[in-house]
Amino acid sequence: VPGGVGFTSTAEGPYSHRVVSGGDETFHVIALELLTPPPAEAALPAPRSGTAFELVMENYRGRAYRIILAPGESTGSFTRPAGTALFAVSAGRISEIPDGKPSRLWDFETADFQWFDTSETLSIKNEGPLPIELIEIEIPAGDPSSAAAVVGAWGLVSMDRHFEDGRVEPHMGEDPAGRLVYDEAGRMMVYLAGRDRAQFASSVRSAATPQELKSAFDTQISYFGTYSLDEQAGTVTHHVESAWYPNWTGAQQVRFFELEGDRLRLSTPPILVDGIETRVYLTWERLQ
Repeated sequence: VPGGVGFTSTAEGPYSHRVVSGGDETFHVIALELLTPPPAEAALPAPRSGTAFELVMENYRGRAYRIILAPGESTGSFTRPAGTALFAVSAGRISEIPDGKPSRLWDFETADFQWFDTSETLSIKNEGPLPIELIEIEIPAGDPSSAAAVVGAWGLVSMDRHFEDGRVEPHMGEDPAGRLVYDEAGRMMVYLAGRDRAQFASSVRSAATPQELKSAFDTQISYFGTYSLDEQAGTVTHHVESAWYPNWTGAQQVRFFELEGDRLRLSTPPILVDGIETRVYLTWERLQ
């Protein structure tokens, strides 16, 4: 359907697909890939009002509106938030009249688009001789205070296991090594290991004994994938794409987070170990 809008989540991991045109005419498909973690739901602006805007999609990543204007017709004044994409479903000419600024003209061909990274109040008018159809998609950036602050590389300071009976024990020995990376595109990786890991007797990896392999497996944690922050819940979720422990691949690892300056503290939800409830606390420091 011309002007159709859809959304597919990759929260569970990436996927491959193919688009095939089954008709005799050129078929335009525009894919808008969202590479940053989703903001809190509160970051979504209030829905637009007015008959010019038909809400055609709404979810936790944003909203999409269809705009159909007859020749000479205007949307009336509305506020376009920062992080909005405008797509032309049909060719035509429009003018945009921002409040307090000069008007601007756009001559669109089918499937042309524009990106707007600043918010403004404006109206859109069809300046052409034929009706024009547009799609606007709002992609809210959210409050960047925590989402942007976790981006970077972090070095492990401490990793302790806290038991419900009050005991606190170092996890993976004294002074374990670790690196954690969050990037702006919403990807992450982590590596944790004990510093006193025993070397194999042989320099040939395939000659390792079952005991050596088990020890090497038990003294490290490593995986990579994508991440999303829920600032209201105070959690960061790691969507694991591949892990040293196969059962974690394709799963989600939720961590509570506290951010204070260049220190990031992550903690697991309660875990049962030998029938005793325990949580692991990791303190990270930003690497310069």
